Amino acid sequence: MSALVVLASVLTAVGAEPALPDGVQVQWTGAPGCPDAPAVEARIAGRLENREGPVRASVVIALVSNADGGYGLSLDVEVASETVHRELESSDCEVLVEATAVVVGIAIEPEVPVDTLRTVELVKTADASAVPEAPPSSSEAEAELEPEPEPEPKPEPEPQPRIADDDSPSESRDRDPLGGVVRLHGGGGVGVLPGVSGSAGLRVGVLGPRWRAEVGADRTFRTQQTFPSEPGVGADFTMWSGTVRGCYVPSLGQLEFPLCGGASAGLIRAEGFGGARNRTVGSWWVGAAVAPSLVWLPHPNVGLGASIDASVAVWRPSFSGEDRPDLLYTPAPVAAQALGFVEFRWGS
Repeated sequence: MSALVVLASVLTAVGAEPALPDGVQVQWTGAPGCPDAPAVEARIAGRLENREGPVRASVVIALVSNADGGYGLSLDVEVASETVHRELESSDCEVLVEATAVVVGIAIEPEVPVDTLRTVELVKTADASAVPEAPPSSSEAEAELEPEPEPEPKPEPEPQPRIADDDSPSESRDRDPLGGVVRLHGGGGVGVLPGVSGSAGLRVGVLGPRWRAEVGADRTFRTQQTFPSEPGVGADFTMWSGTVRGCYVPSLGQLEFPLCGGASAGLIRAEGFGGARNRTVGSWWVGAAVAPSLVWLPHPNVGLGASIDASVAVWRPSFSGEDRPDLLYTPAPVAAQALGFVEFRWGS
């Protein structure tokens, strides 16, 4: 896992340009045609460069999606043990970038009440392309975050953006774009093959706002089992398997907690040794699985995590030798596997 942590740290360092104040996080996911996360973070960090004094710890999660020919912004602000949700739409993504900067400026000010984030007008009624100033504050830095008005009015005003309250239905959230994920994992388990067996595998999947679905393939490495009456006679066991999973994914800041369920099936291969006539045979194992996981996202496109996979056998084979009364091996009714993984994401 140390190599995986180094890989994630390198990717994180590449993505970070200007530094935000300690305790402040901005997680921006833009739609096609919008600035990317490093550009937005650099713009906000530049506005806060000359700010002095303490800041209030805050996390601003901004998700931009295509909506009605324009863009929809979903903002979740985690500050002072509270979460404030705001949404708005505009045909110009720059409007949404400036609105996010205003929200960050309000969120970090200790003297500004948290309720201000729920009531502040993010878009002027008269001009949808400009973002209004944040409420007055004693901090000079907040004044620097106020966007400048357009030098000249546009010939035709854009349609009035719609701002959804916290309690109203979220149409743009329903239209959140899907993303993709590729996961590489490895670990060890018991119950399917004899003893403790190592394994490695690959999963690919689709990411939604609070869910994910994935399919994958695993290789379980060689383990050995011998007859109790003849320690020199037995078989080497390996397995190729496939799995399909569906997951509910609650989250908190940079942490996700996928709770997955699905099914797995594998071909167990037993290669005999030590006997007069050694054979190689294969037989299927099928099980139902449940797998709670923990994923940390040090970068929007990189996740590090761990999971515990528990499987209940639906079909399990038995292995024995020719003309022998004793059984060589049969999988356990319940199996468990501990995995560590790194995953690479896009689009969500």
